Amino acid sequence: MAVVAGYPDVIAAHQAGLTSFVGTLGTALGDDHVLGLRRLTDRVVLIFDGDEAGQKAADRSLELFLGHDVDVRVLTLPSDLDPCDFLLKEGGE
Repeated sequence: MAVVAGYPDVIAAHQAGLTSFVGTLGTALGDDHVLGLRRLTDRVVLIFDGDEAGQKAADRSLELFLGHDVDVRVLTLPSDLDPCDFLLKEGGE
């Protein structure tokens, strides 16, 4: 399951054929969300914007996931792209 920042990222992923994406919608991610994701999957990949704000969001989210029994990864995008732009440029492959 991939976790991204918002609706445009989730929509772009689904349009690219990637259906295991959910959005945090800003700072709304909490322990209850992590537990819900844990019931759905064993592995979560955090994919936030490549800029400094996106990396800070990934760090905050990572801290939440590390407190739970889940395999969590962070995918870092180039600094000028968010997940939506990356998918539009590169496709879902």
